[in-house]
Amino acid sequence: PMPATRLSIFRRSNQGPGSFGPGGFGPGRRGARRPGIGGGASGERQRAFNVPPLTLAIAAVLAFVWLMIQILPYEVWAPIAEALILVPSRFSAAYQSGDPGIIAAEAATLFTYALVHVETVHVFANLGFLVAFGSQCERQMGWRRYLALVLAATVAGGVAELIAVGDQTIYILGASGATSGMM
Repeated sequence: PMPATRLSIFRRSNQGPGSFGPGGFGPGRRGARRPGIGGGASGERQRAFNVPPLTLAIAAVLAFVWLMIQILPYEVWAPIAEALILVPSRFSAAYQSGDPGIIAAEAATLFTYALVHVETVHVFANLGFLVAFGSQCERQMGWRRYLALVLAATVAGGVAELIAVGDQTIYILGASGATSGMM
């Protein structure tokens, strides 16, 4: 038989939850939470899906718009998508026209193009990057500064595309500019 002194390290002590003997190791009482495992210092449980509210709302809007494009007939969603996406040739034509209404509508596409995704891989990649990087940004910056970052990155991505492609008639869409700004 082993001496009692060697077995004493395996007896529960009253050092608090999660401790055996003097080393303070082991699972502790059933149902007890140890600080730093499964929660914060106070032992509260972490949510399994822990996405901040603004990031979750943006992801929900992107997913909803994509889903509507998938469900609705082409004749319904195509004119709406056409109005939302950024088209460089249309953008420059609006500024050359001098009409304030047309200019304002085209300037709005610097924000709205990020809402439209047609391909499944594109939307899921952007949603993944949004949740991964956007969650951290929102937690660190707060929702107001995070919203400013999202809007600024979206516009910067659109302007970068306008500069890169010039006056071409191509469609610029998706939230890649916004998610790139979060990285």
